[in-house]
Amino acid sequence: MRLFLWLVLAAVLAFGQTAYFPGAILTDAYAGKLKDRSASDLTADISSSTLTVPVVDGTKFIGYQFITIDDEQMMVCSVAGNNLTICTGTRGFDWTSPATHSSGAEVRGQMTSWLPNSLREDLKAVETALGVNLANVALASHNQAASTITSGTLGLARGGTNASSFTAARCVRSNAGGTALESAAADCGTGGGGAAIEYKYYVAAICQNTVAGAGFSTPTSGAPTPACGGDETDPTHGVLQFITDSGTQTVYGSFRYPSGLTSIDLYIRWRAPVAVTGNVVWQNKTGCTGSNERIQDLSWNAAQTVTSTASGTALGEVQATISTLTLTGCAAGERLNFSFLRDPTHSSDTLAAGTIAELLELVFAITR
Repeated sequence: MRLFLWLVLAAVLAFGQTAYFPGAILTDAYAGKLKDRSASDLTADISSSTLTVPVVDGTKFIGYQFITIDDEQMMVCSVAGNNLTICTGTRGFDWTSPATHSSGAEVRGQMTSWLPNSLREDLKAVETALGVNLANVALASHNQAASTITSGTLGLARGGTNASSFTAARCVRSNAGGTALESAAADCGTGGGGAAIEYKYYVAAICQNTVAGAGFSTPTSGAPTPACGGDETDPTHGVLQFITDSGTQTVYGSFRYPSGLTSIDLYIRWRAPVAVTGNVVWQNKTGCTGSNERIQDLSWNAAQTVTSTASGTALGEVQATISTLTLTGCAAGERLNFSFLRDPTHSSDTLAAGTIAELLELVFAITR
């Protein structure tokens, strides 16, 4: 491999310096290295083809350093004790001529014109590849062209909405909860573009020191209780406590109904503060209000439910999903209202009496 590099280098010398990048990454063997106060003397005669140069003090030199003996330049590939091994093809480097040298001749570390010139060419190549103001660089990880995705995992920024980056042949989508990525076959969007996922995050509660406040609007009665986790394993983590013995408990929220919407999934993250078994039934209703409409007159769509099983460990988090929310009566630009609730009297809600289901967050995944 080293011989190959120097054959390439010799060819470059013959025809002028060019950039190593982007065909390869710049290496020490190509660019050379420098060392301060680098000088010693030969301890034996050398011929015009010798590749082992004996010196008084080998510690003055390093590998891939240019040196000069009399009027000849060459490059050191490695140093072993007081012997300098010269890189193949570099005797008579940079338009000097290979020559014999006598014992006692000075061996000097050299700053040749080759070094700054080669670095200049590679710097120009890198800047050209990047473009002015990084014009040639995809700055957002979720805007990578599908043609560049051949294997491995593509990092997709949460909230990414660029559908035009993906072709009909291949697209990348977030899976449940946005926790991983999966490839989708053929066209997964409209107009030949890939589906874009946008997330609306709602934390259940916010803690200011030990004072908790709900992250949603709540009714005057039938509201869950905001609380802060207080032990060493969960310091001041805001939650909403849906208590099994307190009847139906509800929270409300809203966001703008986006244009180009295909569907909305709801991801629910919750836990039980103690190790319990049983199920919790989470329910969600939707309804939209437009111009000149009052939320007081809103006609909610039927509740959609998901039955979620407790983890069985204290503070063990669980994710549940209500897929494809009902959006009847909604239009782009209107306010999409949601009513999220737990009714402990539901026949499938089997969490034991006296226990608590703590809501951590709601995430609405909007597919365009």
